[in-house]
Amino acid sequence: MEGKKLNWQIVTGAGLLLLLVITLFLPRIDVTEVKYVDTAVKVNQHAKEQNKKKALEAGAEDAIKEFDVGGSERKDTLEEVRSRLGDKNVGSKSTLALAKWMLTVNKNDKMLFDVIQYDAAKKDDVAKSGIKSSLRLNGILLLLPVAAALIVMILVLALRKMVAPGLIGVGALTVLSNLLIQFALPGMMWGKISKYIESAECMEGGLFDISGVGKYAISEMSAAFSSWGSMLSLVLGIVLIVMGVLFLTAFRPKVANDSDDWQFSQENLDVFGDNGGMNGGFAGDMNNVGANGGFAGDMNNVGANGGFAGDMNNNGMNGGFAGDMNNVGANGGFAGDMNNVGANGGFAGDMNNVGANGGFTGDMNNVGANIGFAGDMNNVGANGGFTGDSTSPYYFETSQPEGRITVVSGEHQGKTFTFRAGEEMILGRDPALSSIVFQYPKVSRRHCGIRFDAASGNYQVTDYSSNGTRLSNGAMVSAGSYTTITPGTVIYLGNQHEAIQVG
Repeated sequence: MEGKKLNWQIVTGAGLLLLLVITLFLPRIDVTEVKYVDTAVKVNQHAKEQNKKKALEAGAEDAIKEFDVGGSERKDTLEEVRSRLGDKNVGSKSTLALAKWMLTVNKNDKMLFDVIQYDAAKKDDVAKSGIKSSLRLNGILLLLPVAAALIVMILVLALRKMVAPGLIGVGALTVLSNLLIQFALPGMMWGKISKYIESAECMEGGLFDISGVGKYAISEMSAAFSSWGSMLSLVLGIVLIVMGVLFLTAFRPKVANDSDDWQFSQENLDVFGDNGGMNGGFAGDMNNVGANGGFAGDMNNVGANGGFAGDMNNNGMNGGFAGDMNNVGANGGFAGDMNNVGANGGFAGDMNNVGANGGFTGDMNNVGANIGFAGDMNNVGANGGFTGDSTSPYYFETSQPEGRITVVSGEHQGKTFTFRAGEEMILGRDPALSSIVFQYPKVSRRHCGIRFDAASGNYQVTDYSSNGTRLSNGAMVSAGSYTTITPGTVIYLGNQHEAIQVG
């Protein structure tokens, strides 16, 4: 992982995960006499709303008057409940302490705290009720998000890479566990112990005969006793989901541009862009994305070698169907508009040998030559073309001489490229500067230029690179002037990684 720095995304993600881990030690519940009595009053009020007759029979009206704020028995009741909260299993507890108690609860522990009165005949059977399994599930749900956060945080710091799906997963797990604890577990717990409860402080047993009151009581106590650590856990869960989504969308890392000092290594293959989708990939947007069979893209040899769409720099070459600049759609491509667009079998174009060698339409500079069907200027439609209006159309001569180069080894091995006599074919790594683009890092951005001399049938080559261009006879190509070479000569680029034969 050498060379990777902690960027703001890594620091932010790891920081949020660390905060979630810290909630393990923050207060999760805080049971006080005031919270208990106020919740008991709410339970009595809820019972009246559900079944007024049974609630009144159970003394709900009197309980509300006596225990609510200003009630006649409130002060004495608060003191009574306070005296019972000295038990080791209640009071203020961190998430870790609460989970530990829930996971290790046994038959000798008080099942909530001492304000509950059990049915004397069934009290010894409470441990058999299954309440322990519900409490243990609660304990697991408390610890699970923190454990997941710790694992993802270590992974992010170890890889020094933002693992956005991990953030989303931890956030979703945190939110889900909080919702289950608040809304699902109360009903499960009440179902386990309902038949063992006779009454509770400030709540007569008759209240629990009313459907839903027991579950409501546990749910309300859970909410009332929740401390700020619980709220922070839920908020962090939501924030983790939001940030994870943003890291996958709006804040997704951009692909860096190539430079001459770029070093080829796995570290440069960023998961969010470079060379993405090569050799059969379907989509992409920069730097050979979707190359060799990819279907979509928009820059730098995108969709090359069988790709179907693209718009710049050799896009859709060798079988691609659409494009608009620089040999776009060459060698079988169907559409384009500039610089040998649609050459060698392409069907449409408008400038510079557009549609040459079998193309059907065009309007300037030998457009549609060699069996092309339409054109209007400069030997347009010559050699088999059917229409034209200038410079002796309809006459038949041999086709205009073309230069030809074939890649014998390297990235484009087996491919042949043609170009007009007198024009310069630039080979290099920068799509903005080169006619044929190579990705090998030792090939310079603008490596060398090749021309075809129709009069002599020979080729001329010049070097533009910092790494040098070598010929098959061992000689180095001069920079600043053109070296004449004969057909069949092989030109080597990138320490002989790329070999191109002229003629």
